[in-house]
Amino acid sequence: MLIFSFPSTLSVAKKTARILHVQMGKLLLKPFPDGETYMRFLTSVKGENVVLFHNMDKDQNQAIVDLLLAVGTARDLGAKSVHVVVPYLAYMRQDIRFNPGESVSAYIIGGLLKVADSVITVNTHLHRIPRLSQVMGKDSLNLSAAGLLGEYAQRHWKLHDPVFIGPDGESKPLAEEAAAVFDAPCSVFTKVRLSPRKVKTTLTDVPSLHGRDVVIVDDMITTGHTIVNAINLLKPFKPRSFSVLAVHGLFREGALSLLRTMPIKHIATTNTILSKVSTVEIAPLLAEHLRNLFK
Repeated sequence: MLIFSFPSTLSVAKKTARILHVQMGKLLLKPFPDGETYMRFLTSVKGENVVLFHNMDKDQNQAIVDLLLAVGTARDLGAKSVHVVVPYLAYMRQDIRFNPGESVSAYIIGGLLKVADSVITVNTHLHRIPRLSQVMGKDSLNLSAAGLLGEYAQRHWKLHDPVFIGPDGESKPLAEEAAAVFDAPCSVFTKVRLSPRKVKTTLTDVPSLHGRDVVIVDDMITTGHTIVNAINLLKPFKPRSFSVLAVHGLFREGALSLLRTMPIKHIATTNTILSKVSTVEIAPLLAEHLRNLFK
C-alpha cells in the first residue's frame, strides 16, 4: 500500500500511514495561471495499491476534479489499484429528486467516483441509500465514528448518569452507538427543517433528565442551530449539564462562537475536519479498514 495525500488531509493521512507502517508518497500540486490543476506523482505508483486521501469540506467542486485527476493519473501510470479516502464526503444529501427538475447529486457524483476501486468515508449522509457501494465501487464503505465519540467521552469527560440525545431521527444510530459505550439510555428528537438555517424540533419519549448529564450526538454541526434548539428544549427538564459530540465539525457562519454562548460543558468532534474542538482521532478507524482491504 502506498498513501498519497492532498493538503486537506495531510495530518490524518500521515497518522494512518504510521499506524499501518506504510510509505507516504509525494504528490506535487500547483495551479496553472488559468486556474486548472497541475498534478504530478513524484513517487512511482507502478504496480502499487494506491490510497489517495482528500477532503470535501471546502472547495467541494475543485476537490472532485482533483480526485478524478489523481485517480486517472495513478491508473495511467500503472497502479495496481486506486482507492480514495474522503473523511468528509460531500454531495450525498441529495439522494432523491425532492422537487421537479432537481439534480440527484448522490448518484451523479457517486458515478464519477466509480473510477476508483473504492471510496472510504466517515458518516456521510446516506438517508435512503443503505450502502455506499450502491452508488460507488463495490468495496466502498461508509464507516461510523460513533463508537469513537462514545469512547472519547468515557475517557475524557466525567459524566454523571448520562443520557444521550439525538437531535433528529437521522442521528438515532449515532446516538445509540455512542450511548452503548456507557450502557446509557438514548432518546431522539423529531426535526423538521423549515429553511437551510431554521429548524423546528419536537420532543417525545424523553427519559428523566433531572440532575443528569445530557450528551447531544449528531453527525455534523454546520450552523449550530440544531444543537441550540435541542438545548433550549431540554433546559426545562433541569439536566445537570450539556455536552455535545459530533462526527464532522463544519462550523459555518460562526457556529462555534454561537455554541460557546450556550451552557455546554464539553464539545468534541472527530478530526475529519480540523477545528479547535476536533479532538477525536479517526486515523485508527481508517487504518483498520485499509488493513482489512488489503489482507
